[in-house]
Amino acid sequence: MKRFLWALAALPSSFSPINSSRRSGSSQKRHWFVFTALSLLLLATGLDHFGSAYKLPNACLAIFFIAGFYLRTFWSFVYFSLLALALDLWVLAGAEGIEAYCFTPAYGFLYLGYYAVWRGGHWAATRQLPQPLTLFGLFFAAVVAFSLAFAISNVSFYLFSGYFAHLTLLDYIEAVAQYYQPYITTPLLYLGAMSIAHRLCRWLAATRVFKFASE
Repeated sequence: MKRFLWALAALPSSFSPINSSRRSGSSQKRHWFVFTALSLLLLATGLDHFGSAYKLPNACLAIFFIAGFYLRTFWSFVYFSLLALALDLWVLAGAEGIEAYCFTPAYGFLYLGYYAVWRGGHWAATRQLPQPLTLFGLFFAAVVAFSLAFAISNVSFYLFSGYFAHLTLLDYIEAVAQYYQPYITTPLLYLGAMSIAHRLCRWLAATRVFKFASE
């Protein structure tokens, strides 16, 4: 637990991205901490897309955004895509009901949506915004990226799933619009939780209580 707090506190201040081209020893440690933490979060939440009273909702969108922002290398996108695919295939092996319903020829377009989210995080990492606008810029980039992923996944599902021949595109959009708010709210909450944890651990690292506990 002490090492976890130290590593999280050591992340760059103000959500500065990790430069993948020139990593110092401490920067490499931060890189691997973020990589490992995101992997564990995906493993913990990736088997359930909706969540429940005893399960956290799927964190895929937040993970791809954070990977794009902090890790930035294209291989981070490839790795998390393969991990998400492996988890979905595990679910598919015993899928029934709504889960089986969602596995259609449109499934591959989910990864186009994930790429849009990863790219949104990457874009946010390269913007040089004044300090007061940093959080606003991140929020704006996240909302746009999550919204684009929502559009890609739902339009592709309409076009390629084979379920909606009786519906016009406008009727379908009206039917799925109710899911937009929860779709983007969940990853935004994950990003908010990470922001709070980041700042809290940086504060703890600067206090004598944390220093005493680390000895």
